[in-house]
Amino acid sequence: MCWLIPLSRSDKAGYVNRVGEFEYDYYSALARNFKRSFEPETAQAALQAAWTTGVIRLALGTNKKNESKYSSTDIDNGDIVVTIYQFSNVSDTGSDLLGKLGDASGLSLKAALDVKKYAEEQTETIAAIQADTQLPTDVTVDVDLVVFSAFFDKAGYTDRVGEFVLDYLKAIHRNLERAFKEDETARSALHSHWTTGVIRLTLGTNKKNEYKYTETQVDNGDLVVTIYQFSNVSDTAADVVSKLGDPETGLSLKSALNVKKYEEAKNEHLAALKETVGLAADVTVDADLKTLDATVNKLGYENRVGEFIFDDILKALLNNLKRSCADEMAKEAIGEAWATGVIRFAEDKKCKSYHSCDFVDGDLVISYKSENLISNISDIGNDIEGKL
Repeated sequence: MCWLIPLSRSDKAGYVNRVGEFEYDYYSALARNFKRSFEPETAQAALQAAWTTGVIRLALGTNKKNESKYSSTDIDNGDIVVTIYQFSNVSDTGSDLLGKLGDASGLSLKAALDVKKYAEEQTETIAAIQADTQLPTDVTVDVDLVVFSAFFDKAGYTDRVGEFVLDYLKAIHRNLERAFKEDETARSALHSHWTTGVIRLTLGTNKKNEYKYTETQVDNGDLVVTIYQFSNVSDTAADVVSKLGDPETGLSLKSALNVKKYEEAKNEHLAALKETVGLAADVTVDADLKTLDATVNKLGYENRVGEFIFDDILKALLNNLKRSCADEMAKEAIGEAWATGVIRFAEDKKCKSYHSCDFVDGDLVISYKSENLISNISDIGNDIEGKL
């Protein structure tokens, strides 16, 4: 190791003939701070890659106007160069070098160390995502750390890319766990779309008058999270349910979950209808849910088809049939006309009322204009007696 000694500034500072003592102080401070900064292997590798000559060069510098630096440590042509501006704060010498080195990954050394710091917790979070979604393939993360590091740096959080990528992954985990861990229908939809196991983190730019923070969707089998603004991290992936379709019903996942939510109510209403009318056949519903769902959505009640078809409408039909079937003759006539127990829905643009109930080939057919499907629901079935 070669030590190049500058002209003494210690005499001018009032410490006459003590140059050796103070050079030793600078070297000692450099050694202490290097030991502290470069203990991790990643840091050592970066230092060795940059400091190729083994030379420590002490130099004197002059602060520019309004500057008040004491010392600055840099790499120049493979040498470590300590530039001394003021003979003070010697103990800090070399503490700034860590922030000036780069890593082989393309990150700053500090950013690379931050990534390494959170690597184990990131691995645990990824494993938890796979476990809680029961995804049949390994979960991996695809993120350009250099690009993301620059993004976080620009937001004022320098060299913290490892920390914040982990924060996004934790939020993804929490929201996927909430949406998919306990619901088989939801998991099935997720598995049918997210086939690669890849979580791809990307950056996006809001269009004029847009204020999105993140957006999650499935693209080519990857779960893609696009980050527009570094804020509201906890909401990341909360929107994924609204972007998926249910492979079994062909409905959006949200609509399929709404249908599932009212399954029990539907079965109760159907059993009550059978008992009320005294039918031999079980009461069933023959409905094109995709068409009905599209109609309900168009009317401004998105993803509520189960609520309207299997709860509100069946309940209204039941209440009105109970009233009609209080008369034994009417009950018998309804039972004969409704031989199959099937309830069918039929859009009829010529329907003169909000809804019309008729018996066709033993089925009970509820006709409606699309714009009136969920209007005046309480009246459904009150026209049946007049048609017997």
